[in-house]
Amino acid sequence: MKTLILNANSDKKVNTIIVNRVKKLSQKYKNHFSFDYLRNAPMSIQGKQDGALAKKELIKYFKQKNNRKFNNYILCCFDDIALDEVGSLVHKPVFSLCQSSVACSNLLPGKTIILTINKKSIEVIKKLVKKYNSSNIKIYSLNLDIINIHNKNFSMRLRKNISSIVKKTKAQNVILGSTGLTKYKERLQKYFTINLIDGLECSLQLAGVRK
Repeated sequence: MKTLILNANSDKKVNTIIVNRVKKLSQKYKNHFSFDYLRNAPMSIQGKQDGALAKKELIKYFKQKNNRKFNNYILCCFDDIALDEVGSLVHKPVFSLCQSSVACSNLLPGKTIILTINKKSIEVIKKLVKKYNSSNIKIYSLNLDIINIHNKNFSMRLRKNISSIVKKTKAQNVILGSTGLTKYKERLQKYFTINLIDGLECSLQLAGVRK
């Protein structure tokens, strides 16, 4: 079985984050995965405008026959851009981060929230959780800029903002609502007793890949 993991933005550093994270999560990395990213998509996908551009590139990508040869697919985008359209093109299982995170969170007791990077994605994610029959899950902004994810002080600010929101909401389960945040999941979990849910990890589990 071969899985294609596709980064839906054009940030090469985020692509490296995804590759490194999958290496940690799966011992069968070399045999089971192929990686790619959308070179003409936005550097980050924040809101409807970026999403529309990325959707166009995603559909174009999967209209190429060579990109439809895999057994299943993981789209690394928390806005689940073109998830249904890609499924119709490949006719094979397709997983994306918000859908997978919500599915995994439904197995956990307690209150669940989604933390997205900034406010631009909130309306998009609200529609998704409604689509997935999980409108009880509320979405909050971390008020951070994804462009700074590679900076040294980003981790400290991320932890501080998560702590503040969790204290206010009394959430037991927190979904990390951005592809790049997969980099920080294990590091953050050391500081929190809550369940931190990573969409990439959930997608791998649903695709049948175990650590």
